[in-house]
Amino acid sequence: MPPTDETLRRLRRVAGNRAAKKARVDLRKSLTALTGSAPDPEPIRLTIQLQDDTFQFAALTADASVPQRDTHIDPALVDEANNQLPTAQFSAKQLDLGNLLARFLLPTDMRDLIFKQSASIVLALDATTARIHWEMLADQAARGITGFTPEHFLGTLFGLTRQLRTTFAQLPEPPIISGRTLRVLVVADPDEDAPLPGAQEEGEAVAAIFEEFGREPTRQVEVVRLFGPGQATRVAVLDQLINSRFEMMHYAGHCFFDEKNPQLSGWVFTGGKVLSANELSRIDRIPRFMFSNACESGITPDRASKRNALMAPSFAEAFFARGVANFICTAWPIDDIAALEFSRRFYRGILGLRGAGVPAEALHEAMREARREIALLGSGGMQTWGAYQHYGDPNLRLIPRGSETAPPPDRLTSPKTKRKSPRKRRTLKKSAKRNR
Repeated sequence: MPPTDETLRRLRRVAGNRAAKKARVDLRKSLTALTGSAPDPEPIRLTIQLQDDTFQFAALTADASVPQRDTHIDPALVDEANNQLPTAQFSAKQLDLGNLLARFLLPTDMRDLIFKQSASIVLALDATTARIHWEMLADQAARGITGFTPEHFLGTLFGLTRQLRTTFAQLPEPPIISGRTLRVLVVADPDEDAPLPGAQEEGEAVAAIFEEFGREPTRQVEVVRLFGPGQATRVAVLDQLINSRFEMMHYAGHCFFDEKNPQLSGWVFTGGKVLSANELSRIDRIPRFMFSNACESGITPDRASKRNALMAPSFAEAFFARGVANFICTAWPIDDIAALEFSRRFYRGILGLRGAGVPAEALHEAMREARREIALLGSGGMQTWGAYQHYGDPNLRLIPRGSETAPPPDRLTSPKTKRKSPRKRRTLKKSAKRNR
């Protein structure tokens, strides 16, 4: 009797997983030989998809694979609980909702596998399951806990990275920082119609961190700033990206999401003009790393429950289709001070600028620690930490282990600009789908 179509699909998935794992192992061995650094531990990889009313889970660890497990539950019920997470103002409420979702969704053995190990986690998601705020799933209810407890959330436990099943998973790559000049483009506050002073402050901080890194004798860094609507125009940004080479790009401002055609989604400039993934497709060499510290325009933080849950994964997929290998974005409106401090902690982590003898972090480590740090900043940070999502390679390191140059004592920290009173990032009112 010939195998059924479902059996053939399952066999193809198993073969694909085995081939991908072998390719990752082989490439890590070659990179270790080239860089002289030990490879990072292999993460736990979970594949999650929704078929009708069934959530399907499969896991692959460094040592074994876990057969598919199914959870039968009304997807609308999952959406209802998921949509309450962005507006949870207190850690206890986040714990209760995160635990509720985890109990709804995760099979018991999968839940134990995830929360009782020490490896980072990679989730391979489809368009539907990517809407779930997996970073905020928790292993227990609050039960009297009032303060933030990072050991109970997936996104702050060991580190969590997303990959989209609709795009090719990125294999580990050689370090972004090599012998040549690292070029970084920073674009901040480009929309005259809805100015964001906090975005300019963030852009200055990010640029200053890279310039501090470039002052090391062994580092060569060039930072290009496009700040404010006078400098940051669509033509100016495309001029830089097309006529120059950049390894990294940071954007702080508003963005626009087109649910019907995600390829038209992009960053908002003066006059409501959008620089979309379509325009970025004209760039021969897109930056390998992009941090879009922006969220859906027209949705203010106090209306975060009205955000479109498809925005972050669809936005990420549109950029991945254009060649971006690692993409960081936010799933709902964010607090300005929390966004600034997240950027600071993240970049200082991946660049090894946290003190003498402190090694640079892999992306999943820097994401985890930045989430932890801003969650302690008060209500703004508490409502922001879970919004950050990373799509790409969790173990990407800008510089290999052991190659960090310790900064002299007078440069262990960079001066921080004077903080203004906490303020939420505001968004355009012209459209129901405009946002930073």
